[in-house]
Amino acid sequence: MNATSHEPGGAPAEPTESPEWAPKEIAAHRRYCTWLQYWRDCAAPACRRAHACAADPTDCFIRRWMHLSDAAKIWVGAGIKTIDHGLTARNAAGAADLALLRHVKTADRLPSHPPRHRRRQWIEGEGDAETTRAGSAGSGR
Repeated sequence: MNATSHEPGGAPAEPTESPEWAPKEIAAHRRYCTWLQYWRDCAAPACRRAHACAADPTDCFIRRWMHLSDAAKIWVGAGIKTIDHGLTARNAAGAADLALLRHVKTADRLPSHPPRHRRRQWIEGEGDAETTRAGSAGSGR
């Protein structure tokens, strides 16, 4: 019986999860599938209703992973690493975008630009920031 069929009593069938995966890994796969919004076109009605993975996340993730391009695998892999470090879905997408950009630049031998300097570093480099603030505060401005 698959996750989309119903038992005779009318209750939905329990999702079948792969026995070779630990519960912690299955939970991680569920987070990944939900982050990637695989529920939007999932065959399991429970996933579409919950707006999250509610079926077998391992099967879903592996099945879709096999059809991803190399660039998409780099993007997804970077996002997964970010999620595993406990950051938000938005941060995961940003990290994935940067990883994909880095991959494309490396593959096409484009220059790697240094990170931007923060404004604070520029101010501290020009003079003592505390003296500057104290001087402007005492001048009555």
